[in-house]
Amino acid sequence: MSAAYRHVRARRRWLPRVVWWLPRSTRLLWLRGLVGVLVAWGVGASWVLGSSRPLAGILLGRVVVIDPGHGGPDPGAVGPRGELEKDVVLGVSLHLRHYFTAAGARAILTRERDEDLSGLPPDVPDIKAIDLRRRVEIARGARADVFLCIHANATESSYWRGAQTFYRDNHPDSDRLARCIQRELVRVTRRTDRVALPGPKQYVLDNVPMPAVTVEVGFMSNPEEARLLTDSDYQKLVAWAIFLGTARYFAEGERP
Repeated sequence: MSAAYRHVRARRRWLPRVVWWLPRSTRLLWLRGLVGVLVAWGVGASWVLGSSRPLAGILLGRVVVIDPGHGGPDPGAVGPRGELEKDVVLGVSLHLRHYFTAAGARAILTRERDEDLSGLPPDVPDIKAIDLRRRVEIARGARADVFLCIHANATESSYWRGAQTFYRDNHPDSDRLARCIQRELVRVTRRTDRVALPGPKQYVLDNVPMPAVTVEVGFMSNPEEARLLTDSDYQKLVAWAIFLGTARYFAEGERP
């Protein structure tokens, strides 16, 4: 064995340790770059998805509607330092669209900026109902394969934390989609041990005809999690988990 080859092997052995001991912000940037490469090249993901097909093959031509909750005059939940749910979920959704698009899917956002969808002044009665109906119309008009509603949770207690996926009985496959996404949220973020559950009545999920879920990406009422949810690198990580879970859902559906 040549000295040069031994040197290369030694570098390969030490690379994971070097990455681990880098500062957290640097590790996240390294992960961001790796994720971009994996998605862009449609790398074979049998170790992630249990499928022999690459991500690009699984998602090519799929239509995914991503619905960032709230917007405009409706801020959603507000964190202890003034963090706004509407901003957090839009950030996650924009990253999520990028991942789907890079893998060959058609990803549609119900909103791309801080706005509601009614097109009306905020003092108009029933403006929220009109906004929600518009979100359903976008999903129906796109004939989406799946509908992903992105929100953030909040309670009176600051104790609770962790991302969680909810589904309704609007479609037979909504529960499977929710379980696939929740599995990846647990595995990728390592910040939640929650399970997918049936959710309460929700106009949007109850009125779209395709498999649909609401992903609560964390708790705005938890000071640590609210701060983390405003971090762009963490938003990318959450979006990556949702992306992988959705890809897993499609991969499982194609198995004989």
